[in-house]
Amino acid sequence: MREREAFIHAMASMAAGVAVITTGEGEKCAGLTATAICSLSADPPSLIVCVNKEASAHDLLVAEARFAVNVLGRDQRDLALRFAKGSLTASEKFSGANWSTLATGAPVLATAEAVFDCALDRVVDGYSHSILIGLVKHTLVREETEGSGLVWHGRRFRGLIDLIIEPFLPRGE
Repeated sequence: MREREAFIHAMASMAAGVAVITTGEGEKCAGLTATAICSLSADPPSLIVCVNKEASAHDLLVAEARFAVNVLGRDQRDLALRFAKGSLTASEKFSGANWSTLATGAPVLATAEAVFDCALDRVVDGYSHSILIGLVKHTLVREETEGSGLVWHGRRFRGLIDLIIEPFLPRGE
């Protein structure tokens, strides 16, 4: 157990972008907050998303075979927290935000910093997680995103710009 705790503590020192992964439609929607996301290839455009097998949205993500990666901005901490709660219903998670669809029909957040609309290509076993490989069918990027991304660092949500300027701020006594 000691190595596991050391691993988790060390991983907290790595900043990661925050996204809401969504799938389904209508009453049959699901989503979760994720930070284990990375590009796989530009040819074809593809992403890797790691999802805990115990997450409430896991099974629907796999069954629907489509998902959107909605990259959040620093002003969307509340949305990240809401989608991180497995105890909330889909209507509670999706309420209060503007959602639409793109090529795959997965829910897309209108105010996301960027969106990757993906078709599920394959699922790879990753121990406690499933590694979803998504082929990107459509990409959207907000024009002005410099420094406004939301990141997970030190076991809390922070704005990307906060990580950049924080070392230069005077320290409290």
